[in-house]
Amino acid sequence: MLAVNIATSLTVDETIMDITPPTVFVGQIYGFTQVIIFPIILNGTHKIHIILMIEM
Repeated sequence: MLAVNIATSLTVDETIMDITPPTVFVGQIYGFTQVIIFPIILNGTHKIHIILMIEM
């Protein structure tokens, strides 16, 4: 839900946003112009990554 709220708040001029369910990636990611990874550490021990993939 966090990603959906962020993505829809960034939408400009009715741009189509493709929101997909969580995915596990192994290896390289191809086909996107830019990939931004936001590492988040929870309670000092657990780490999750929010991945924003931009396709132009």
